[in-house]
Amino acid sequence: MMSKNLVDNMFLAFFIMLTISFWLGIWKLGDLVGNPK
Repeated sequence: MMSKNLVDNMFLAFFIMLTISFWLGIWKLGDLVGNPK
């Protein structure tokens, strides 16, 4: 039970980090495309 909970928490943290990095990448890409230097 404890290990199951630990695995679930690790998976949830990984999923959240993946989603945040994904949206940050899209935002940065859109910023670069929208504002060419």
